[in-house]
Amino acid sequence: MTKSNNGRVFALIAAICFAVFTLYYAIISMNSASNFSIDAFRGICISLLVGITVTLFIKNKIAVLCAAGSMAMLDAYYLIQWFSISNVGDFLAYAAFVVLLVLALARKRVVAYLWFIPGAILLIGTAASWIEYEYFSFLSQTWEYILLSLIEPAALIFAGLWLKGDVTPVKAAPAIPYAQYNPNPYAQPNPYAQPNPYAQPNPYAQPNPYAQPNPYAPQQAPYAQQQAPCAPRQNPYAPQDPNAQG
Repeated sequence: MTKSNNGRVFALIAAICFAVFTLYYAIISMNSASNFSIDAFRGICISLLVGITVTLFIKNKIAVLCAAGSMAMLDAYYLIQWFSISNVGDFLAYAAFVVLLVLALARKRVVAYLWFIPGAILLIGTAASWIEYEYFSFLSQTWEYILLSLIEPAALIFAGLWLKGDVTPVKAAPAIPYAQYNPNPYAQPNPYAQPNPYAQPNPYAQPNPYAQPNPYAPQQAPYAQQQAPCAPRQNPYAPQDPNAQG
C-alpha cells in the first residue's frame, strides 16, 4: 500500500471514529438534559465535532485546522468555567492537534515524531476522569462509558497517523545498472564450463576463385598531374609605351 493510500485509510478511520463519538455525545447530552433539550455549549460542541468529521472525510487540512482550532477555544472556555483534570486534557489535546496541523501544513518532518501526542494527551485526560469520578468503583454500570470514551483518543491517533504519512518522504528504490541486473537471483555461473581444447581453425578455408570486382563500384579518379603554369600571352591591343620605341 502506497503512502497516499495509507493517508486516505487513516483519515477515513479517524472520520468514522469522530462520527461515532459525535453520535454518542449527542445521545448522552440529550439524555442528561431536561426535556431532551441541549444547551448552547453542547450544541456548539456537537457542531464542531460534525465539522471535524466532515473535514476529515474530505481530507482538507486547512478545514480540519479551523474546526480543531474552534474546538480548542471552546475547551479553553469550558476549562475556565469548570476546571477539572479531564477538561485540562481536552484542551491540551486539541491544542496539540492544532499545532500538529500547522506543522503538517508547513511540511515539517517533526510531525513524524509528534503524531501521537494529541491522542496520548486525551487518553491520559480520559483516564484521569475515570479516576476522578470513580468509574472503576461502579464498573458494572460504567464499562460502556469507559469503552465509548476511548473512541475520541483513537480518532486523534488515526488523524495523527494521517498527518505523519503525509509528510514522511517515500524512499526510492536504488537504481540497478543494466549491466548488473540479474532477473533470476538464483542463476549461478557454471563452474564446470571449460574452453574447447579441440577447436582448430578450418584448414580447408580458401578464398573464392570466382569473386569478381564490382563493375558498378565508383572508380577512383585518375591522378591529376601537376602542370607548370604557362606564361601569360601578350595582349596585342595593349597601349605601347612611347619611350620604348626606337
